[in-house]
Amino acid sequence: MSTTANVPPSARARIAVVRAIGGAAREVEDVLALYLDDELPDVREAAALAIAARGPARLGPRLLAQIGREPEPSVRSALYMALAEQVGFNVRAATDLACAESNVATRLAGFAALAAEAARHPAAAAIFDYEVVPELATRVLGEDDRKNALAAVSILAFAMTIASRRTLRTVARRIEGDIGAAARAALAPRNKRPGAPFQAH
Repeated sequence: MSTTANVPPSARARIAVVRAIGGAAREVEDVLALYLDDELPDVREAAALAIAARGPARLGPRLLAQIGREPEPSVRSALYMALAEQVGFNVRAATDLACAESNVATRLAGFAALAAEAARHPAAAAIFDYEVVPELATRVLGEDDRKNALAAVSILAFAMTIASRRTLRTVARRIEGDIGAAARAALAPRNKRPGAPFQAH
């Protein structure tokens, strides 16, 4: 998100409203969702992040539709973060959207949302293992950069599906440095499930 100083005054006011609503105690996700159609990307991103911060809700269909029409990669990344917190969503549709992302950070944010659902539901885990894990493995074991490789390890560790564990074991054996260490830490018996996977912001 742009710094507040770079945002027009009218947008700053709307962002302040979104943040205030997001911190409210009662259920206000439907109100926050109205701001996902704001004319300014910074406001849409703030709304998505506020929805993500509020935790479990039932906005999956709304968020998937929004991801499909949102032009800004940074806003889509925030929408994927919000999607990860929803109580169930259409994994097939989310996988298709994430796999269509050309922006690497946004693509990984989509994979992180899928990892969250894979950790909760076996049916989602099967799709994740078949369609997402091979790419994450390539990002870690191939020629991808360190930041993306660490993000991929984090996503695999969060999902902890059958294929995720297999890939993490391979990474732990073959990769040195902080990437291999992250994989070994994820596989340690004492290790509890990590918190939120890869954050795009």
